[in-house]
Amino acid sequence: SQQGQTPTFGVLTFKVLPGSPGSAISTEVMAAAAKILSQRSTPTTRWYSDGQGSFTATVPRLTPKAITQYAEDLQATVLEQLPSLVEAESGEPNVAVGGAIADVSQATDGQQLIQTAEQAVETALQRGRNRVKISQLN
Repeated sequence: SQQGQTPTFGVLTFKVLPGSPGSAISTEVMAAAAKILSQRSTPTTRWYSDGQGSFTATVPRLTPKAITQYAEDLQATVLEQLPSLVEAESGEPNVAVGGAIADVSQATDGQQLIQTAEQAVETALQRGRNRVKISQLN
């Protein structure tokens, strides 16, 4: 049950990278990833894209464990469905996910939350293909 849980606010950043290093992510892959993410999301999730293969979502009211499971589920769905929606461009895409979660009973700097999520996605990329890293703000 969610009773007694501290209310949280999370930010997830997805980076969809082409299978072969050095090639650019196509608009078809971007559009397909956006479609998959929006279809698979909870109603309270809001998505933003930079048009360069990076998607950021705001995710309210999930526990750290739940936000990690949510991120892993979204990532698995993108990896499973993306190849059938777009012709394989150059190998399997790499979908890295970084996240940050904060306790909303404390004042939280939104910019810090986004920066923490972006640092987490960089850590995920350094760890290998298709990794998820969620950081908690104190």
